[in-house]
Parts: sequence; structure tokens; C-alpha cells
Amino acid sequence: MGEARPPTWKVWMLASRPHTLTASISPVLVGYALSITSMSQAPTVDVDVDVNVDVDIKTTFVPHSSILDITLQFAMFCMLIQLGTNLHNDYADFVKGADTVARVGQARATQKGWLTPNQTARGATITLVAALAVGMPLAVVFDDATVDRWMVFMVLSSVFNAVAYTGGPYPLGYIGLGRVSIGYSGLGDIFVFLYFGLVATLTVPYLTQNLSCESAPASCQTLPGLGFAFVAAVCVGCLGT
Repeated sequence: MGEARPPTWKVWMLASRPHTLTASISPVLVGYALSITSMSQAPTVDVDVDVNVDVDIKTTFVPHSSILDITLQFAMFCMLIQLGTNLHNDYADFVKGADTVARVGQARATQKGWLTPNQTARGATITLVAALAVGMPLAVVFDDATVDRWMVFMVLSSVFNAVAYTGGPYPLGYIGLGRVSIGYSGLGDIFVFLYFGLVATLTVPYLTQNLSCESAPASCQTLPGLGFAFVAAVCVGCLGT
């Protein structure tokens, strides 16, 4: 006789694995702390934008509330990416034959038959679309007419990596990449280091730096503490792997 199906809400909790969210929240909190520290040390600087034009760009104090708003939005994006990755992993491990009745460890909703592969894949899709909706505004938060290409790349690559981590026929199979799998290729630790270490830690200080300048983000000078933020991000990434 098969194992009794838990309540629906618990099934989705098992599939999305929210207990793993500390891996995505912790680096964002480190980035928030570094941003608060760097802004307290931010000086006024003179920037030579052109050989013949000397432009004074004032590095202004960014209210803690503004940094907190950025942090909360980015934290939500990171959490949605992780939940979407977990849901897709639950789906893909089953359809690829990795999760079988012989599996030992935490129950997987799709393998147990508590959710169909279509349901789990659909849940991952909805979660990652929500992540896209939350993350993309961060690329235009400073000026509606200016798009930060780095932020666009970060958001889109994060969503792609969420499904490429395990791979599987959906959705990558539709574009001929069904065999692509970061985790199955032995590159999982590199992915975690880059995105749950460097990207997750550095993004809030990066956005704070841009917000602190009265001119375009491209003209911003590196604020005190941003270099240290990279060192901290490396440490966070190593802990994550």
C-alpha cells in the first residue's frame, strides 16, 4: 500500500523546499549590511568625464529606506529563483529517471506521485515568471529611459540557470537544449558560487552605488566598501558551495 498523500499545501512545500531559502537570503543580507556601511563612508568626488570637460558628480547619501526597498525586492527575486529551481528540479529529476522508488532522503512530490510532472513544471514556470516580473524593474529603477544591461543579463541568466540546473525536456527541449544540465555536468558548485555567492552578495551594493550618484550609473565612481564587498562575496560563495 502506497504512502498516504499529505495535504496539498504540504505537498507543494515539499516540492519547493522553502527550508533551503537561507542560501539565497543570507548573501542578500550581507550585501545590505555592506551597502549601509559603504554609504556611511561615501565622499564627494570629482570625475573627469571628458578630457576637456570636468564634471562634478556628488556622491549623495542614500536613505536606509531606499537601500532597504532595493534589498527587499532583490531578496524576493532571489527567493523566487530558488523556489523555481527547486520545483523544476523536482520535476526534472523524476522525468530523467534520477528519482525512483529507491530514492533515500527527503520525499520528492513528483516521484511520490503526489504531483504530476505537468503540475510541478507548471508550478516552476509560474514561480520563475514571477521572479522575472520582480527582477526586471531593478534594471530600470534609476531612470525609465535607461536600461542597466548588466542587471538585465543577471535576471535573464538567473531564470535560465534555474531550469538549466537540472535540465530536462521542459522547457529547454523546445529550443534544442534538452540535454543541457548544469548539475548533471558536475558544474553545480560553480553555479552556486557565482550566483548564490558573487551575484547575490554584490547586487545590492552595486544598485546602491548607482542610486547614490546624481548622474548616469555609468559615470559613478566606485564607493568605499564595494571592493570589500567582492571579497565578502567570495567568502559567501565558498560557504555556499
